[in-house]
Amino acid sequence: MKSTLTTHSKTLGTALTLLMSVSCGTSQTPVSQSSAVVLSQTLPGTWARVQLLTSEASALGTKSKTKVARYSLVTFKNNGDEIVASEKVCEIATANSGSSSISFAPSIIKAIPDSTYSYLPNAQGTVLTRPAAVEALGVALQDASVGALPTSASDSRVIDQDNDGNPGVTVNVEAKVVITIAAELYVAQRTFWSESLTRFTADTINGSVNWTQEQTILGSSNSLFTTIKPTVTTLPSESSVMLRKLPLGSSCSDVSSQKTKLFGALKI
Repeated sequence: MKSTLTTHSKTLGTALTLLMSVSCGTSQTPVSQSSAVVLSQTLPGTWARVQLLTSEASALGTKSKTKVARYSLVTFKNNGDEIVASEKVCEIATANSGSSSISFAPSIIKAIPDSTYSYLPNAQGTVLTRPAAVEALGVALQDASVGALPTSASDSRVIDQDNDGNPGVTVNVEAKVVITIAAELYVAQRTFWSESLTRFTADTINGSVNWTQEQTILGSSNSLFTTIKPTVTTLPSESSVMLRKLPLGSSCSDVSSQKTKLFGALKI
């Protein structure tokens, strides 16, 4: 998912990028011979994946940018015209520039369930598209895609999803204005995105991410963070997804230990 200093939706635009539940249809487009080669030879197996979501926030005359990286272990399988992905999130990391920064405690991984979703090929087999997905964090919604997010921790829909004793999910924030101030923010968040995988080799896949995000602050360990309302812009042109093939039997510990070798250093 937005800087870190607001009480309304679409804030902390660079916060969590985590999957909750996705439902995908079946392609009605015939798969070409080239697509069949991609599906049957290149994709099936185990992959390390990183999704990078970048956003920019401005407040009090200053600007900051944050890139949130979600490192995952993914297994691809063929299912007719679809490619089915099973994903386990291994690590969340951030890179920041400007006057504010955000980070997440390792416990955030507990808030992210394993997920299964589909990519659909175009007729030429040159693009795999993941239909629009939605995630909701820190809140239990009957339909994650609709309805206003709660604005108070007393709302019955709020849950302590990362099990740290605070409402919603916890984001660590540091801001430099006149002085440096730090706090924990307790947030509810909803993120929408879609992906297109467009560049394939035997061991590397690259693609683009189009995304938007809403977020509300349910509470904070420092009341100063409830008084500043930044303007946040998501930056799809600076957001992306990349996958690198791994040996069978690889685990999340392999993804985390090799992430710099596989994907390069995380930076703005």
